[in-house]
Amino acid sequence: MSEKKEGSIVPSQEKEASVVNIFIDEEGAIQKLIEMEGEEWHKRDLEEERFTENTVREALAKAKKGGTGTIYGFGGFHRYYIRPDGRVDYSEKHGPSATKKARELGFHIQEQVRF
Repeated sequence: MSEKKEGSIVPSQEKEASVVNIFIDEEGAIQKLIEMEGEEWHKRDLEEERFTENTVREALAKAKKGGTGTIYGFGGFHRYYIRPDGRVDYSEKHGPSATKKARELGFHIQEQVRF
């Protein structure tokens, strides 16, 4: 399927690839997480013995099994969700002040429900 964009046809798959997808580009997705959360967060995330829940590797394993994996950002405030298709969502609810940066880096934004 294709989309029309400014007088040209753009395959929809190309459009979706611009959103952070850890299955398409794992290294690139992790780099964007580091840009959001910092090097110290990344070092802690890699410490398998101490931290296993809500890490990149645990979330990735859940997504590869068809579930949704949750990644906690630095200090546990921000949340990222790896969907079964590999898309990485940023939770606006868990860090509204960083939503603009997350969007600019290419994360899909899971918007906060407002009543």
